[in-house]
Amino acid sequence: MYTTYHLKSALEVSSDILDAIKATFESKPITINYERRRRRA
Repeated sequence: MYTTYHLKSALEVSSDILDAIKATFESKPITINYERRRRRA
């Protein structure tokens, strides 16, 4: 099962999102990836 969250920054990770992840995956292993984007000059 794959679930993707697209957030503009880590500040958008609310406790509601974390609670939803915990409820969905319970004790199953999860992987969190992040993409670092380059700033435009």
